[in-house]
Amino acid sequence: MNAPSTPGDAPGATATAPPAGRPPVRKQPTRSPLPSPLNVIATGLALFLVVLTLLVLQMRAGKDPSLGSGTSGAAGTSSTGSSAASSTRTVVTKTS
Repeated sequence: MNAPSTPGDAPGATATAPPAGRPPVRKQPTRSPLPSPLNVIATGLALFLVVLTLLVLQMRAGKDPSLGSGTSGAAGTSSTGSSAASSTRTVVTKTS
């Protein structure tokens, strides 16, 4: 009589045990080699230059978020309309 088969067994396949005294051989997972330091430095520098170029192009187009669109918001305008807020002050120092 045949032994009942398990769902994972193929018909007609026989299990072979490793020889006595030897542990079963396991395949080591292959490890991809590390990139060279030159490749890492070159890739980092290239990425930095790409980002820097995009920022320069954005600033030249006048779309720099830190500078704004050229009109100042609350800092340059006075809600009261006094001329003291928009006047400039000149400091003169005497030298001997």
